[in-house]
Amino acid sequence: MDSDRFFTERQKLQFPRPKSGPFEYVRSWDGDYLEVDNTKRCSSDRLMFLLNYTAPPPLLTKKGKPRVRQPSPHKDETGKFYSAQCVHYGMKPKSSKEPAKKALLAYAKANDGKFVVPPEVAKVAAELESEFKVKNAEYDAKMHDIETREKQAKETAQKKRKREEDRLLNTIAKKPKKGVALVIPENLSGAYTVAAPAISEGWDISQSLKLRLCRSRTSSHVWGDFDFGIFNGTFRSERLSQSQNGTIKCHWRGRETGTGESSIGPENVIELQFLDEKKTFRGSMHWDCAGRFDIAGELDWERTRNRVFSMHIRRWKDNYRQLNEANYDAENRGRWGGWTQDAKPDRAAVSDTTDGYLSHSDDASDDGASGHLSDESDDEED
Repeated sequence: MDSDRFFTERQKLQFPRPKSGPFEYVRSWDGDYLEVDNTKRCSSDRLMFLLNYTAPPPLLTKKGKPRVRQPSPHKDETGKFYSAQCVHYGMKPKSSKEPAKKALLAYAKANDGKFVVPPEVAKVAAELESEFKVKNAEYDAKMHDIETREKQAKETAQKKRKREEDRLLNTIAKKPKKGVALVIPENLSGAYTVAAPAISEGWDISQSLKLRLCRSRTSSHVWGDFDFGIFNGTFRSERLSQSQNGTIKCHWRGRETGTGESSIGPENVIELQFLDEKKTFRGSMHWDCAGRFDIAGELDWERTRNRVFSMHIRRWKDNYRQLNEANYDAENRGRWGGWTQDAKPDRAAVSDTTDGYLSHSDDASDDGASGHLSDESDDEED
């Protein structure tokens, strides 16, 4: 995808950090500065405080006893920090904390208790700043080029998607022919291109919306998945019958692409009415962020031919069952730092019947008298 390509280009484009000897010029949210071994220069006053720190006596109660609650103990900086300060102030690095602190104290004593950046270090800083300005201008130009090309690619993709969408909607508007009885195609398995202006235009989607379908082994249900850019999911149909006027009714469960928040409610319904054996359909879908919206689709032969879609059913079923009320509640608690248990999928009886989602009748032939599928039928059938 173009978005992945441009993302990779950005990742490869390194923000400039000019170097000279042990020094590295850094631009950060809190300003520009030099670093030595990933450590910025400490101010004179702060460094003097650290070098001369003496722990205060404990706080006492009115009776003269140490209080239970005392201030947090002082945490000294590391040897790496003090060695870096030696370099920042014109000295050689030290191998450990105590020699570094001793050298810094001697420096302060010789300079009236102050730390002053030596001219040679200031010169390095000025040279690296000039180098940074040049490289940063080059970086900005390359980033602008990526953003321009990405914008153009997105606009091109949107125009292409809009043309395909308009063509599909116009095709669907002319169907079905008068007097033609609508039936569900015997072989409806495949990859479909979908038109849903409420989604593609409402969320500024560049790429085509996609949906895949496959009959179960017994052909009594349909499983599938969809990717509409802003959200995606898996679905399962009611029991199929040829008396449905070519219509398949499904319940879907999915997630928003950005936030990852799941959507599992009973109102998540997809209805597809097939208009001919060429596998075109129109219908509707409900998503809580958009309400009910119209969709239309047609088989994409390039993405369908020489592919076996039944191999995806096991994964579709797993994804569908994993998105359930218990796991939805656990995810919500987790977002606020609460305890969550490991995700548990639905039993087959919950996702492999339509009760509670699309109708109020159990699927006795699928679930049996005990209300769940056998291991064999769970893997291979509905």
